[in-house]
Amino acid sequence: MGQYLRVSEVAKKYAVNPATVRRWLVGGKVKAIKVGRQHRILETDLQAFLVSSASVAPPFYPDDDADLVTEAEATLDRIGHGEEKIWKLDEWSRHCDALDG
Repeated sequence: MGQYLRVSEVAKKYAVNPATVRRWLVGGKVKAIKVGRQHRILETDLQAFLVSSASVAPPFYPDDDADLVTEAEATLDRIGHGEEKIWKLDEWSRHCDALDG
């Protein structure tokens, strides 16, 4: 029998945010069992997900905030020059939800 991992352990092991792991669970991308209020993920199920997602998505990379910071700075520059629309919170929320699929 394989080893079961907590969400925090998966996040640490694969250098992703725990919220990312929870999105995988909620989206049905990774199977898990519930122990009390916490999820436990069988390591072999996680490996299967990572292998299958690698065949349809870019290679798995750890979360890296540097790209986000660079993009945010570029967006602020465009806003300052009037080249970018300023979104209201509800517009931004809908946009983010659409990106999460």
